[in-house]
Amino acid sequence: MFIFFSELLDRRILDEAGNGWGKLNDFVVQLGEMFPKVLHLYVVSPRPKTGKVISWDEVLSLDGNVIKLKGDASGKFHNFHSKPQGLLLRDEILDKQVVDTYGSKIERVNDLHFLINHGELRLVHVDVGIRGILRRLSLLKIVDGLSNWFFAYQIPDKLISWKYVQPLAKDPFKEALKLNVTQRKLTEIHPSELADILEELNSEKREAMFKSLDIETAAETLEEVSPEVGVSLIETVTEEKASDIIEEMAPDEAVDLLADLSEEKKESLIQVMEKGKREELEKLLAYPEGTAG
Repeated sequence: MFIFFSELLDRRILDEAGNGWGKLNDFVVQLGEMFPKVLHLYVVSPRPKTGKVISWDEVLSLDGNVIKLKGDASGKFHNFHSKPQGLLLRDEILDKQVVDTYGSKIERVNDLHFLINHGELRLVHVDVGIRGILRRLSLLKIVDGLSNWFFAYQIPDKLISWKYVQPLAKDPFKEALKLNVTQRKLTEIHPSELADILEELNSEKREAMFKSLDIETAAETLEEVSPEVGVSLIETVTEEKASDIIEEMAPDEAVDLLADLSEEKKESLIQVMEKGKREELEKLLAYPEGTAG
C-alpha cells in the first residue's frame, strides 16, 4: 500500500483507549538504507502546544482521518532528541531543495511517497511535480476532474525514487553528516554536472556538499567550476584535504587555482604536499601567467 505524506499530515492521533494525543506534525526517519524507515511520529498536542514523539511500532492502523495507536498510549511519548542519522521529513525535506542524482539537477520537494509493508512505513519517492502541490492544496481531485472532462487528460506524476535523492539541509555541519551517508550517489554524477549543481546552491549548501565528496571527485569537480567558486570551496576544507585535492587535479588546473589564492594560503598548501608534486607545481607557478610550462 502506498500513501502520500500530505494525506497523513495533521491527522488526529487516537489510541485504543479513546485518548486523543494531538495531530501528526512530522515523521522521523532513519538514514543509511536505500529506502529510509520511519522510526517515530512527531505529534503536536493543542493544549499546551508541545511536540512529542512516539515509536512507529505503536501504530495500530491508519483508518480514515485518524492514526490509531495500540492500547493506552499514556507514558509512551517522549521528547525528541535528534540523532546523527535521524531526519525530520517535514522540517528538513518537504518544500526544500534536493539533488536528483539520476537527472543531475536540483528539484523542490512538493510531497513524499511512502510504502506500507509488513508493518513498516518506508520513504520510497519524492514528488517534485505539480500534482504534489495540488494534493497539498486539496485541489487535485478538482483539477483531475476538470482536465479529464475537458481534455481527457490527467497531469502525470513526477516522482523520483529516494535512492536517487540527495538531501540538502540548512545546517552545513548537519548536512555534511547526512551527505556522507549517501555520498556514493554524488560520485555517479559527471563532474561537469556536479559543478553546475554546486554553482546553483547557496554558499552553505555548496560547502556542505563539497565537504562530503571524496578527494578524486572533489578534484574533478573543482576543475569544472568557476575560479571564484573554486577558491571559495577549497577554503572551506582543512589544509590537509585541500592539498590532497589540489595534488589530484590536473597540473594546469591546480596551478590556476593556486594562483587565485592569497599568497599565504598558496604557500601553506604547497608546503604540505608531497615533494614531487610540490616541486612540479612550484616550477609551473614560476612561469609568467599565460605562458606554457
